[in-house]
Amino acid sequence: MYKLIVFFIFLLTFSCKQSTSSTEDVNIKTARVSTVKNENVIHSFDSEDLVTWSRVRVDIEPSSFYYSGLRAYSISRGTALEPSYLETTSVQVKPGKTYKVSLVVKKSDECPFLGLRIVGKYPDRVDAIYNLDNGTVLGVKVAKDFQNPKADIEKLKDDWFKCSLTAQLPSSDIKLIMGATTKDKDVSRWEGKTNKLVKTYIVPSSIIIEEVFSQH
Repeated sequence: MYKLIVFFIFLLTFSCKQSTSSTEDVNIKTARVSTVKNENVIHSFDSEDLVTWSRVRVDIEPSSFYYSGLRAYSISRGTALEPSYLETTSVQVKPGKTYKVSLVVKKSDECPFLGLRIVGKYPDRVDAIYNLDNGTVLGVKVAKDFQNPKADIEKLKDDWFKCSLTAQLPSSDIKLIMGATTKDKDVSRWEGKTNKLVKTYIVPSSIIIEEVFSQH
């Protein structure tokens, strides 16, 4: 009789644990979906994409920094004498539409400036330089047929910033180019020769491209 009672207690305990575990799994999945759901997002990147991106005289290393559980990577200029930048793979877009690119970044001790570019068929592009020290945009500039440029920077927690770049694009596919720069650079040539080696931190999994719809 005693063994039978123990057996029933074991079954009841196991059943409760399974029920709790299932509930937790559902909550976790729901939370993940709710954080990434945005009907306007046409493309998002991940840290695994780094291996497919072009590295032009730039070094990339995983850092000890995390933003909302997502690892940040350092982007360091490999030289101060030549252009240095990180370039993503192509993403298809609809010509004539307006798109917004955003990413979460953090300054380094060496230099607080980030350069960001959306490029279509050369020389179509839009560039911006961000000051990650005081949360300002140093400048934004378009070339060729890109129109209505806009650059924004939003202060987040613990010295993190969300940098955004928006423009109406004539292209059918685009790439993103980013990297550390200095404040003395021309906005459209931020990736060029600098007076020192600098780096910045980016969160690859935070990079998204979304279509912007006009509000009437």
